[in-house]
Amino acid sequence: MEDSRDPQFASLSVGDSAVAVLVDRATDDADVIHDIELMTCSEYSHLCLGMPSDDTGDLAMYTNNKEMHAEDRLALWPAFHRDRLAADGRRFADEGYDFVVQHQVGSRFVDYMNHVGESTFGTPMPESLSVVEKFANTATTSHYLVLHQALMERRIPRGSKILMVPAASGVVTGFLSATVSSLEV
Repeated sequence: MEDSRDPQFASLSVGDSAVAVLVDRATDDADVIHDIELMTCSEYSHLCLGMPSDDTGDLAMYTNNKEMHAEDRLALWPAFHRDRLAADGRRFADEGYDFVVQHQVGSRFVDYMNHVGESTFGTPMPESLSVVEKFANTATTSHYLVLHQALMERRIPRGSKILMVPAASGVVTGFLSATVSSLEV
């Protein structure tokens, strides 16, 4: 690879992680998963392909990052989120999110996703939690690593409502929101 724009750059983070999350029955309303909504946009699947490497013959993932991160693709999450809330008669501004956790691709990506969200929702985003400056792109574990780190550093007060926004090649997006009270590290 020559630089971060190399189409094989994403190969560095695929399959490099693992996480185990246990979800059990809530015993009260202090810890609640409010929403889990995911969307796959197969029309963009050509932007991220796994195949033999052009250079080595080994397997590689080729990602067209410029197209993958085009503004209309980054706007998929907030538009999807806004529309799903509206279908239930809800608005983003009224959800009371205390924190947002974007996929930890990079600090500029996190900032830009929050900017796109603010533009789409017409309201400020909640405080953004991030560990990308410390750990870099942690691929599939990024949301749980951010949650773990913030809980360990006691940056999340009990009863906080957290919004997690996935972003995956291919394109997959969506949102998960939960209130965290008794979760500890």
